[in-house]
Amino acid sequence: MTMLCYNSFVWLCSYDGMIGMNRKLSKKYLLIFLFPLGYILNSLSRSNSQLTEKYYSRGIYPVISWIMGNLTGWLPFSLAEVLLPVLTILTVISIAGWIIRIIRSKEYRWIILRNGILNILLTASLIYFIFIIGWGLNYNRQTLADVLGLEVRPSSVSELVEMTDELLKTANMLREKVEEDDKGVMVPFGGEEGA
Repeated sequence: MTMLCYNSFVWLCSYDGMIGMNRKLSKKYLLIFLFPLGYILNSLSRSNSQLTEKYYSRGIYPVISWIMGNLTGWLPFSLAEVLLPVLTILTVISIAGWIIRIIRSKEYRWIILRNGILNILLTASLIYFIFIIGWGLNYNRQTLADVLGLEVRPSSVSELVEMTDELLKTANMLREKVEEDDKGVMVPFGGEEGA
């Protein structure tokens, strides 16, 4: 069954339809299989959080994080905050153009539709796989309580009230030690330069 699905998919992707899609272009659609690969990695990671913690979260992820930090850390703004709206606009424009091509081209409508759907699947597969490899597996790591060996149990209302009162007293005591300017605004330790 798997071989039949694979062969059907390869035939669908390599079909040199009437618009002359060549075989090199059609091979890119095999990247759609990154989605199931990412799903399998995520499932395996979810089933063994200790291995995820040891090999991914403490081994592979720090390297990925270091590389991404060095590539984008010099920017004075968040790259994601710029890319997300830009990619959203480009996606809307691409889908609108795709729909217009489908409507205008009666002769090749089904080929354009098929290629567009395959491109959407390809894009979704790449985004999902990059997310899983880039940081998504961290969602399956051990909890902080497991790593620190803490006993986690439900707290009573009285325990929460007691803890809140203690934290409030500590915060008020520390607030008295913070320097203020003439307007009563907190000054960071070391003044403006220390901020």
